Parts: sequence; C-alpha cells; structure tokens
Amino acid sequence: MNVRKRQATDALEPVRATKQRRLHKDYYRGQHSSPTHREGLGARWARLGMEFYKLVRDTWSSWLEEPRETDLISEPPESRENTPPPASRRPVAPLPIRRHPQYLDVDQYQYPDTYSGYSQSAPVEPTLTSIASLPNKFYLAATITDFPGALRPKAELPKPRTPSPSPEPEESPQSSSRNFSHYSFLPGMGKDKWVFTERKSIFHKKHEQWLKEVRQKDLEEMSRQLYDIKKSREGYSSDYKTFEEFLAYQLRVEAQVKSASFSDLRELQRVSTVPGQTSSQDLVQRALERAKASLAEPRPKAVAPSFEKLVQSQRVKDKEIDDRLHPKAPPIPTSLPEDDEQTVDELFKKRGIISKTAREQVSADDIARLKPRVWLNDEIINFYGQLILDRAEAMKENTDTNAPKPLKVHLFNTFFWSKLQGQGYEKARLAKWTKRIDIFDKDIVLIPVNHDNTHWTAAAINFKKKRIESYDSMGYIRHNVFKLLRQYLDDEHRNKKKAPFDFTGWVDHTMEDIPLQENAFDCGVFTCQFLEALSRGEETFRFKQIDMPYLRRRMVWEIGHAKLRDDV
Repeated sequence: MNVRKRQATDALEPVRATKQRRLHKDYYRGQHSSPTHREGLGARWARLGMEFYKLVRDTWSSWLEEPRETDLISEPPESRENTPPPASRRPVAPLPIRRHPQYLDVDQYQYPDTYSGYSQSAPVEPTLTSIASLPNKFYLAATITDFPGALRPKAELPKPRTPSPSPEPEESPQSSSRNFSHYSFLPGMGKDKWVFTERKSIFHKKHEQWLKEVRQKDLEEMSRQLYDIKKSREGYSSDYKTFEEFLAYQLRVEAQVKSASFSDLRELQRVSTVPGQTSSQDLVQRALERAKASLAEPRPKAVAPSFEKLVQSQRVKDKEIDDRLHPKAPPIPTSLPEDDEQTVDELFKKRGIISKTAREQVSADDIARLKPRVWLNDEIINFYGQLILDRAEAMKENTDTNAPKPLKVHLFNTFFWSKLQGQGYEKARLAKWTKRIDIFDKDIVLIPVNHDNTHWTAAAINFKKKRIESYDSMGYIRHNVFKLLRQYLDDEHRNKKKAPFDFTGWVDHTMEDIPLQENAFDCGVFTCQFLEALSRGEETFRFKQIDMPYLRRRMVWEIGHAKLRDDV
C-alpha cells in the first residue's frame, strides 16, 4: 500500500479560497454612486411608494380636469407623416362608434395615402378594441388623431363647446343635475389618443322633472295674467278654458304662418330653441309683454273743460249727420224666432241628406258640425258658398230701381285653393274651372282658403277696387295668399286674353280692425260670414265672437231651407 496515497475517509481540503464578488470600479475611487450600494431596501420602497402616489394623483387629475390643447397631441403630425405603420396597429374590421355631432364630423377627415406598403381605398371607421368595453352612456366626441388607416384631421380640431346653462331659480337643484364631462385616455391606442366622454348625473331625471314642473307653473301664471288683461281691457268674452285652447291653436297657426317663407322659418326655429323655454312659453310671454306695454302707455292729458265740451258737441253732430247719410243696419240678434229655433232643433235630429242645391248637398253628419265647439268641413262651406252664388243670381233679376245695384259675384269652392297651392295653374288644369265664366267681367271673386287643414280664412279678388284681399280671423297677414292669387290672375289672363295681366294700381289689402276669434273652432264660421258680407259689398263686418252661437244656428236654418235669410 502506497503511503503517499490519500485515504478514502480523509476530508477534502479546499484547493484555494472562494472567489469574492468584484466591486464597482467607482467603489475603489471612493465614489459610491451606484444605487445598489447607495440606498437600502427601505429607501427604495419609499421611492417606489412616492412614484405610485404621483401616478394615482396624476391619473385622478386627468379625469377631473380638462386637458390643454397641447396635451391632446404629444407630438406634431409633421414628425409622423413619413413614419411607416407597424403591422400590429393596422386596422381590422371596424367597430361601431357613437359620435356626438357637435364635436366630430367624419367629412372633416381624410385617410393618409403616404404610408409605404399600406393603402386604403375606401373610408372605414377607426378600429377601437377598447371602445366596446365602454358603457353606452359614453359618447365619442374627439377624433383618434393618428394610427395607420385612421382619420387624420384636415383642419385644427375645434375646442369642445359647452352649452350655456339656462338661468334657474335659487332653489334649483342645478348642481346635482349637471353632467360630468372630461377627456379620457383610450387604453391601447397610444399616448396621444384622447376621447371626450360625458355621463349624466344620477339626479338628471329628477332635475328634468322639476324643471318641467317649473316651466308649466310659469306658463300657467303667464296665461292667467294675459287672460285677466284681455278680459279687463280688451273685452274678451270667453272663459279661461277656452282661452287656453285658443293659445294652443294660435301656436299652431303661427307656426304655419311663419313657415311660409324660409327666413320666417329660421326665425321661428331660433325663437323656439331658446334654452329653458318652450314655444308655448315664448308665445304667451310675447303676448303678455305686448299687453303690459299697452297698459304702461301714458294716458292722454286732460284738456280744458270748455274745449272738451266743444269737441264732444261736435262729435254728436257729426254722428247725427252720418246716421242720416248712412243708416246703419239693426244690431245682430242673439237668437232666432221661436219657430225657427224649433226648426233648427229638428234639423239636428234629422238623418240622411239634409238639403241639396245645385251640385252641393249636406248630410246629417255635416250639419252636426254646426253645433258649438266643432270645426266646419268642406261640405258646409261649399254649400254655404253656393247659397251666396244663388242669391247673387237672384238679385240680378230684381227689377226694383230703388234697390242698390247688386255685385257680379263668382265664388270658387274649397278645392280651388288646394289645387292652386299644391299643383299650380297648368298642372291642376284650372283653366277648365272658368271655361264658361269670365272672371274678369265680375266685380269680385270670392275664395275660401284652407291652410294645411289647420285654419280657414277668406280671400277675394276685387276687380272693382283693384285689390287682392285676405281676411283672417286670427289677425295674420297671409303673404302667400297675395302671391298665389296674383300669379293665378296673370296665368288666367294669359290663357283667356292671350296677354299678361296689368297690375297697375292693384294693392294687397287686409283689414286692421277685422273681427277676431277667441277660441280654436270658429274659424270656419268667420270665413263663411266674411264671404257673405263681401258678396253684398260691405266694407266692414258687424259680427263678433259673441255672435258665433247665433250665427251657427242661423246657418243651420239657411242650409236646411237652401236660402240665405234677409232679415238682418
């Protein structure tokens, strides 16, 4: 056995010492700048906590504050124009995006075609994989500015416009109903991808209900004030419920009148879109302001008693002279004779055809429209117009030399205006309507006008006085009536006389003190009475709103007997 050989039981001795970790070269120089050697674990955890706190603070601030314009796009678009798009960011099948039209317009954007290796032939929606996870109450209002195939702005993105809140009373829960709006960052779309999000307050519905109640209360108060002023100063005779119906009817008629021209329609839209104010509120407020302004007008100054007595005596003498020269007709009665009242009640109970004259007839359903608070239809107005024509023809055969000379009258039915307005002279073949009649030989041509199944008015072509006339019981000036009737006159004259019509000396006429209706259902009765008075050559109208119940029953009697009464 070799003594120099190590025994198996002997312990192993290390050949040399374990190699130590080499320190940084700055360590030997005394410059212990390495973070590993300069800081301990506690300091590193403290720094990490501070960075996390700053990250949470900045994130929360970005949700509560509006970013500056410089924060929307981190770098100018010029520096990214020639940057090729990464393959991972190319758009795939587009997802639907809900846009707010106030902040995003697709027509303002175009697709870049300078990317190498990529082309887009047709515009597509930008692909947002994260938008699908957003709630439906969030709205995309600012564009995604730059990713391959995305929309690039043609012009500078405008600042978001915040609507100015309407003034509310002090007790208004306005602060609790305000919507929360901010710019937020879309994850996964890059550091310069911002969207404008908006979410409604939890008290939004409660505030809207409260605001609706306040507006309704204000509307009722203004309506009541206006009703009191009209009843005390203007002699309004109807009750408050009828006045409310009349205000709603006036709103519809005013909208129809103002929509006749484009400029008036734009003005109506501007007025009706005032924040916090409805169209009915605006109508009542304007009427109330006019009524209060009339009340605030200064009263006439008092004059000397002697001069006042002299003027009063002179007026009495003038009235006596006028009554002798122009005797006035007796006032309109309040009811028919007793026998005629019974006849009217029997006509209301009758069934089937009530009366016929020429080509016109009236049934029981038609005659029922002459009951109170009901609109008149075409059959009633056309039948009454035929009675006016029949009386005009009968007055021609009157041989009494002392009687005033009757007017030569022609009256179109209610379908004439709808044809003229809807189709025009040539297309509606209105030349056939006067094939056997020369309207230029008449003294006056009467026309009942239906305005879009909303309101009845009367119009006339007065050849004797050279004027186009329009009579509206709501007091509006119908410019479209003047325009269309002038065009009809010229077309008719060219067709029948082969020459343009000479409008020298012709004017558009409407009465300032015309009788006005006070409800929403008597416009047809006013129209019939306008036509009847014009056919007799009257310059003024003696009837008023208070006479409508009597005139309705009188028209029933006249239609039932197929003739007009001459007792009034």
